[in-house]
Amino acid sequence: IRSHHPGPSNKLSFDSVQTTIGNELVAAYREGTFDQCLMVFNTFKSAMTQELTWQSLMPAAVEEESGASLEKKESIEGGYIFEPSDDEILDSLLPRNITVQLYKAFVESDASEHGARMTAMDNAVRNAGDMIRRLQILFNRTRQAAITTELMEIIGGAESLKG
Repeated sequence: IRSHHPGPSNKLSFDSVQTTIGNELVAAYREGTFDQCLMVFNTFKSAMTQELTWQSLMPAAVEEESGASLEKKESIEGGYIFEPSDDEILDSLLPRNITVQLYKAFVESDASEHGARMTAMDNAVRNAGDMIRRLQILFNRTRQAAITTELMEIIGGAESLKG
């Protein structure tokens, strides 16, 4: 599925991401249309720095736990009863998690784009200022040379009349 980014003219909201992309991705994954979904987006570091990020969206990346933490987790889990069932909770939360990750990627990419635009505009303004200064110096030198040439011609003409 290609990006369905709302674009700069459309309002980016959590609900729009959920309805346009999130639900579609989850449904396609459940149907077996694809077995893995990767997101590639820019992460905003600063106005001058953006970092290309690859993130696995589906299946969710799960960190492996050590033996001691697994034993502790199993002893804790034994005392809880979930209502509704844990499967129903996961069916509700996982699509929202996908949408949150998608929304975060869009927001990061938008912030990165704005930062890159700000940097580009700052460079353009600085370059234009430098060009104006160089052209002003060139104009002043050219004007000064023309004035000097006229004065030399006037002085030369006055001396020829004397002589």
